[in-house]
Order: sequence, then structure tokens, then C-alpha cells
Amino acid sequence: MGFDKIIMAKLTGLANYSIWALRMAAFLTKESLNAVITANEVNDDINGKALFNIQLLVEDGSLL
Repeated sequence: MGFDKIIMAKLTGLANYSIWALRMAAFLTKESLNAVITANEVNDDINGKALFNIQLLVEDGSLL
């Protein structure tokens, strides 16, 4: 089985937020973490994994 390589631009601010948010939602769904988008409450494990993935795809300036 091969690995899927996903290339996604990091969030830099308002300039690319719309497309970044759309792609992030698709990525979280692919990783079975879309409950953070669709549910009112999620368990700490799912929340932590989703946050980890989001933080990796945000530029340093926007992250702070």
C-alpha cells in the first residue's frame, strides 16, 4: 500500500484563508477527524489530533 502525499499551502492570513479552510476541512475528513467541524463536542483524542494537524499547516506569524 502506498502513502498519499498531500501538498497544501499553509495559512498565511486572510489572503488565503478561504481556500485553506476548504482544504483543511477536506484533509480533516480524510483523516477521520471531521467531528471537530461537524459536532458540538468531541473527545480529547480527536480534538488533539485535529489541532496538531491544523497547527502544522499554519505559518508561524499566523500561528502566534
